Amino acid sequence: MATTLFYCQRQGPCTHVYNNSKSLTIHRNTCKDSNEKDDGMDVALAAYRARKAAARISVAERATTIAEVPNIRLQTPEPVPHEPLFVNPPPEIPPQEPSPLPEQPASRGAQAKQPTWKILQQLPEAPVPLPDKPMDELPQAPQASIIAENIIQWPIHTSPNNFGPFREYPSLPSHNPDTNLALGDISDIPSPKPPNQIMTGETQLSPLAAPLEALQAVTAINDILYGLFENFITWGFMNWIWTGSAKKSISKGMKLLEYLKSLLFKLADLIAFDLKAETY
Repeated sequence: MATTLFYCQRQGPCTHVYNNSKSLTIHRNTCKDSNEKDDGMDVALAAYRARKAAARISVAERATTIAEVPNIRLQTPEPVPHEPLFVNPPPEIPPQEPSPLPEQPASRGAQAKQPTWKILQQLPEAPVPLPDKPMDELPQAPQASIIAENIIQWPIHTSPNNFGPFREYPSLPSHNPDTNLALGDISDIPSPKPPNQIMTGETQLSPLAAPLEALQAVTAINDILYGLFENFITWGFMNWIWTGSAKKSISKGMKLLEYLKSLLFKLADLIAFDLKAETY
């Protein structure tokens, strides 16, 4: 690799040479030959400044000479006023707007594919357009009396159920239709179908039914409705398990079931049993 040399003065009289610029700078601070005043440099600088001043003076003189030259106007022959230039002046042609050039696509455009004859045969026939309705059959605006009949509200309203809907009746109904409504009738989830209910006369919600007859009808219905269970005892036991306190468990239910199945358990002993008296 070539090494760069740094000379103090290439043409002398100082002949010192260094390998880096830092050493050359330190040498030149103390070199007498480098710091000695050069008279030839001053003479050359003075001559250069003189040439520059002479050039500026010559440019100013030329600008002054051009400004002093008088303006010379060329005399052109004037046309004779009584001789017209044209016997019949040409008609004025309105300027035409340039027609816009059509935009040429950069590449070849995609061509629309036409359906083949097989596809055309498979297409269904277009429907026949409907004929226009005559002016006599145009729908007429409903009369005010018909609108008033549709918005008449009946006076008897039932109380809303848990879901919000209620019923309206023009007169006092003979029975409540919601009596025979089960949970499966208003649920989207399929549930086991309960046994058919026996309708015996009027229910207790009807004001026309006697209290004794209504009570007998409700008792007969409750005797046969045990849901998914076989008998009333099974239904009552499971009802006790799944209702009431959340602290009940299967183990507590098993203990109660073992107690009820014991040979020492007698139903006759519960007739005179008072839970509050035994507790307090």
